[in-house]
Amino acid sequence: LARRTLQLALGPEEIAVEPGDVLRFPEGPEGRFLVQAIEDGLERRLTLRAHENRTQSVEGRLRLFLARLALEAQALHRGGLIQPAPTHAEIANSIGANREAVSRALSALARQGIVQTGRASIRILRPDGLVPDEDTSAR
Repeated sequence: LARRTLQLALGPEEIAVEPGDVLRFPEGPEGRFLVQAIEDGLERRLTLRAHENRTQSVEGRLRLFLARLALEAQALHRGGLIQPAPTHAEIANSIGANREAVSRALSALARQGIVQTGRASIRILRPDGLVPDEDTSAR
């Protein structure tokens, strides 16, 4: 998400959500309303992501990331499987950390019995453990 750019200077009927992806909207007030709604949604998501990065430790951000990922994969339950799982480098890029920190945090979650990692998979053992607590929110 951090690498995506919103380009509004393409013309009155176009908006680029990601480089190379252009969505066309109707002319008139309906199109302007849709463009504004997309801008507002992206701004809220970016603000939330920036807040998470400032207030959560790497382990806390990882927990939130895994909870979102499991929810999207309909795997946010005991024994839920995320497969294929993103690489440590992909996770690091998504949560604003380095790969080594993600590897350490994943190992810590595995030692705590929250997840089990395997080749290109992450199994959710304790979904409630993906909710960051006070211990993981400090940097």
